Amino acid sequence: MAMLKVVGASWEQTRLTFFLLGVVGIMAVIAIFFYEIPVTKNDGFYAATVYWKQGSNFRVRYWGQNNDPTQISPGVARAYYREDSSHTGWATLEIQTTPSYPDWVQAYAAGLLEGSLCWRMIYWHWQNTVANTCKNREEFCDKIRRKVLENAEKMKAEAKIKDATDAYWHQVNMFYTQLAGLEEGWKNGVSRSRKEKIFNIPHVDFIWMNSASDLRDLEFQYNVTKSYDPASPANSIALLKYLPNSMPNFILAHEAAGYYSEMLRVQKKYSFNFHYTSHSDSLLVPGNTTIFTSYPGSLYSQDDFYHVLGKNNLTIAGSSIKNYNNSLWDKVNLENLMLGPRVVAANRLSKNAKTWTKIMSRNHSGTGNKQWLVVETVQGMPKLWVLEQMPGITVSRDMSKIWYNYSYWVSYGVPYFEEVRNVSGYDEEGDGVYMVNRMKIVLDVLSKGQKDVVDEETMVKLMRHPEITALGRSDIFVLNITGDMTYQMVDDTGFSVHYNPHKIKNQSHAHFVANQVSEESAKGDHDLDVHNKGFQDMFNGMINGKGPNDRLKDIRWPSTGNKVHRVHAINEDPNDSFREYDGLIDLKISLGHAAFKAAAGPPYTEYSDTVKVAPFQWSKTSLKSIPHYGQGDKWEFTPTLEKWVW
Repeated sequence: MAMLKVVGASWEQTRLTFFLLGVVGIMAVIAIFFYEIPVTKNDGFYAATVYWKQGSNFRVRYWGQNNDPTQISPGVARAYYREDSSHTGWATLEIQTTPSYPDWVQAYAAGLLEGSLCWRMIYWHWQNTVANTCKNREEFCDKIRRKVLENAEKMKAEAKIKDATDAYWHQVNMFYTQLAGLEEGWKNGVSRSRKEKIFNIPHVDFIWMNSASDLRDLEFQYNVTKSYDPASPANSIALLKYLPNSMPNFILAHEAAGYYSEMLRVQKKYSFNFHYTSHSDSLLVPGNTTIFTSYPGSLYSQDDFYHVLGKNNLTIAGSSIKNYNNSLWDKVNLENLMLGPRVVAANRLSKNAKTWTKIMSRNHSGTGNKQWLVVETVQGMPKLWVLEQMPGITVSRDMSKIWYNYSYWVSYGVPYFEEVRNVSGYDEEGDGVYMVNRMKIVLDVLSKGQKDVVDEETMVKLMRHPEITALGRSDIFVLNITGDMTYQMVDDTGFSVHYNPHKIKNQSHAHFVANQVSEESAKGDHDLDVHNKGFQDMFNGMINGKGPNDRLKDIRWPSTGNKVHRVHAINEDPNDSFREYDGLIDLKISLGHAAFKAAAGPPYTEYSDTVKVAPFQWSKTSLKSIPHYGQGDKWEFTPTLEKWVW
């Protein structure tokens, strides 16, 4: 004690010293204890459940990450969501509802879950698409917004009136009920993130994001699109191969076309226990589960690929077919349903492929026109129905015998049925004939190559054929003002074609030349067709074993001295010039009805020994100024199988 006094310490100071030493000792023990316990790594999957009871509001319970999905409370609806797409190119969302609740409660709850969990991806997608496409086109966008809003309000009103008596309109009502829940869920997600002052999406733009397939046709109708550049390969393609001596006995490959800004992708599985009508004693619909590739905020695929599971499984793929007969646009009727609610109703209500085509023909607005391949299996035999739609006309037939006879069917953006071709301008001189000639490359490659398709690997190899890859990559075929194409050596066996940012000093100028090719080609001068003549010459040179420089010399490039009809001003914003750059943006391989594998992103030549087209990479293209929020940089993915939990 005397020593403590000597150094000037009081009793209070002594007690404080012992207390601090004790705290430090306890913290040391705790640190050692927790250091030995491994830190749980988050699995990246977020879960949530919606609860509801009569007379109360909906309540969302968020479970965070690292859940056992089988133990997540079902409530009215539950969801399991992974936003990270860095490993596969896909986010995933799975939603399951409980049949004991009214259909409208299930639908609204499903929308709440999707909107609240996916709020950030939805905002990114909106920035990349709606906000971007309306830049410098405000007058057109205001007109479109009025049109889609008027259409949605009319369809919702009719659906509510017929909800209890008409199974078709009941499903339409559930579509719009789910969409309302999605918008409210998105607002809740933004609010939880405390960013409601920063993020805002107008109500009508949620309808816009669920009408994208129709809006492309409305652009053509109103003559404001920038997408009718023949050098721009905006056609989805599909190959359906019949394998009579194998199980499964068919393989379907589908590559969707879209804008590069749209490549924020989500695979979705909806297991909704909806009924035929709103009556409590109504039976469950036959197609209660749908697995599809889609986009944030969209309640249907938009790239037109579905697995419908239930009483009778259906595998469905669609490819856009364009209308080249301007007078046919007069038959567009926005008093009818757009594509989204129609295809959702057909998926849920169809007992077989034939009824699917009949339901799809109801209340057709004349927009979102496709060729649809619908495959079912009856007593072990696959059956194929084909449906084609244009404004004012729908044709569908059982094409199984023809499919069996040839063992394949190619869908490549050109109508098959004569009456559809005649009415839509494919048999007249002009853009329709040009499209047939241009897409003949795809038809030839797939028709010749299909004989070697026996399994998933051989199908992927064919769909990644160098010519299809080249045609499906609008980013790698851009001319500079001198008409040169640049290339980058990959190895001794081939080369990859890219933009040359040093030569293309003015991006609008570069596109100006590409549009010259478009205008001249539209007049029928197919010697100016870069995709047909130039590409064929290039690949012929490769086949003949010529070196890269000789191959490039062989290409018959268009002259840049002809009179040009200017589509874009040279001083335009580069975003406007490149807004419409699109191409093939995914690959799906369906092995029968059971499951499918999917690869996200533009095609590249993984399998070719002759030509190598490198994977698309934003940071290495001249398109990097195009909005692509939330997307990864390099798109180098192979088809993967998603493992669903419910």
